[in-house]
Amino acid sequence: MAEEISLNAALFKIFAGIILVGGLLFFLGGRFDWPQAWVYMVFYAAWALGTVPWLKKYNPELLRKRLLVTLKAGALWDRIFIEVNLYLYAAMMVTTSLDAGSRRPGVPVQVNILAFAGLLAGYALVLYAFKANKYAIKAAQVQQGQQVVSAGPYAVVRHPMYAAVSLLYISTPPALGSWYGLIPAALLVLSVLLRAHFEEKTLRKELPGYIEYAQKVKYRFIPGVW
Repeated sequence: MAEEISLNAALFKIFAGIILVGGLLFFLGGRFDWPQAWVYMVFYAAWALGTVPWLKKYNPELLRKRLLVTLKAGALWDRIFIEVNLYLYAAMMVTTSLDAGSRRPGVPVQVNILAFAGLLAGYALVLYAFKANKYAIKAAQVQQGQQVVSAGPYAVVRHPMYAAVSLLYISTPPALGSWYGLIPAALLVLSVLLRAHFEEKTLRKELPGYIEYAQKVKYRFIPGVW
């Protein structure tokens, strides 16, 4: 069941999320002289706030669905994955903060830079998918009147959104300077892969034309790999 909320309430949630992530990092890390965390917060805030005008310009219908409509997942498996992902994400951020804040020798600067490049690529791919797909809601379900999207990144892989968030998850710990954070990050990616598997079954069953699309676009996440 969908619930409409005001734009002010939606923006408040975005600002609260930025403050929560920043507070989690610096509080658990135990220090403010953490350059990677400050750079990460700039990335995160720019992404969280920049997505609104991006969608308003390129996909206003999706902006309403993602920002102004609270939609609960219908399928039990999807509700489970959403909850699991929430806890795994929290575990990743807690582990990363405690590890990177310990000041012991950690991730080399070159790896930090490469990981931040991964974050940029992940954010860019999400926006590209948002631009192409007005059905990219948070719940994994077929919407009324939904059609197969085969433009933009969907012409290359079937699940560019999942590929993008997987890249974001796996890039976050090394960008912040943590190796141990890669453990929950890897579990997050595994959860995303499993969710994509179940969503694929739903789309093949309920979305007209999806089977033909899947025969044409053979790869789910990475072209030439899987």
